[in-house]
Amino acid sequence: MRTDKLLKKLIIAVSDDNETAEAKKQKLLFVVISYFAALIGFVIALYLFFSVKNFESGLIVLAYTAVVVINIVLFLLHRDFELHNNFFLVVSLFTPFLVHLFSIYDQNILPIYWGLLVPFSAILIGSRKKALFWTVDYLALILFTSIIDRYFFHSQSIFTVDYNFLSGQFAFIGLIVVSLFV
Repeated sequence: MRTDKLLKKLIIAVSDDNETAEAKKQKLLFVVISYFAALIGFVIALYLFFSVKNFESGLIVLAYTAVVVINIVLFLLHRDFELHNNFFLVVSLFTPFLVHLFSIYDQNILPIYWGLLVPFSAILIGSRKKALFWTVDYLALILFTSIIDRYFFHSQSIFTVDYNFLSGQFAFIGLIVVSLFV
C-alpha cells in the first residue's frame, strides 16, 4: 500500500500531466536508478576510505555521488530529461574507469563492472539505439583503459589480468546485446 502511494507521488514529482505513460516511466526509472547509483557510490566511497584506505579513489567516488545527487535535484527543478539522463550516463561511464586508473594501492578490476550500470540503464531508460551506443562506448572505454593501464602505468592490462574477468565481461555484453533485440 505504501509503495503504491510513494510511486504515485514520485511519478507526479518527476513528470507533467500531459506526458505519455512511457515518458513518465522513463523519468521515474531515471530518478530511481540515479538515486540507487548515488547510494551505491556512497557505500563504495566508504569502503574505499575505511577498508581499502584508498583515499584518492574514495574521493572520486564521493564526488560522483555528489554530482549524481545534484543532477537529480536539477532534473526535478528543470525537468530537462534528455540533458540530465545523458549527463548521468556520461558521469556513470567515466567514474569507474577513473577509479580503476587512479587506484594506486591495488589494481582492482571490480570498478570496471560498476561501469556496466551505463548500458543497463540505457536499456531500461532509453531506446535500443541509445543502448547500443552506450554499450559500444563502454567497450571502447575498456579497450582505452587497457591501453592506458599497460603503457602509461606499466601494469598488467585488464585483458591479461584474468581470463574469468574477460569471459565475464563478454557474457554481460552478450546479455546486453541479446536484450536489445528481444
